[in-house]
Amino acid sequence: MYDEAGRDSGKAIELVIAQLRKRPALHEEAWREAAAAIVGAISRSDRQRVLRGEDIGSVQIVDEAANDPLPSTVVPFVEQSAASKAASNARARRFGAVLTGLYLTKFKDGQGGEVLLGQAKPEELAPAIAHYLGQGATMVRTGRWLSAIASAAKPGVPIHKSLSLKRIEELQRKALASEV
Repeated sequence: MYDEAGRDSGKAIELVIAQLRKRPALHEEAWREAAAAIVGAISRSDRQRVLRGEDIGSVQIVDEAANDPLPSTVVPFVEQSAASKAASNARARRFGAVLTGLYLTKFKDGQGGEVLLGQAKPEELAPAIAHYLGQGATMVRTGRWLSAIASAAKPGVPIHKSLSLKRIEELQRKALASEV
């Protein structure tokens, strides 16, 4: 559908919506994809806000060592009494922590999940480190490539009329081979 729309994202979205209306079996997966996109956008926004030093609130955590083992059977929910809530809060204060600020920066853990910086063990940061170092190098090289194209092209003329595909590929190879 993306190709049918001439790679126009807006038109492709309309084609996808039309197909989804015709195929109810795809609704659950479409909702899942939409939810993942929305939550992902919020997560990226949170990360950027935290990195800029903005306050996005806090998360209370309880050390794993303080947690009781999970029961092997499902325990029905029962409203806590005031005394039970007080005991739980006291336990959280003894064994827990409140994470805020940069501790709330979230990273992919390399296994399909995520980890907050404040909860991560150093070895759990390895996938994020590799990702960001790779992104930085890719971004620098892509910037150099686009700069080389802009410098080599004729002003006011579309790139496809100004540079051959072979020349663009040559400029890309040179940029990708450059030191970062």
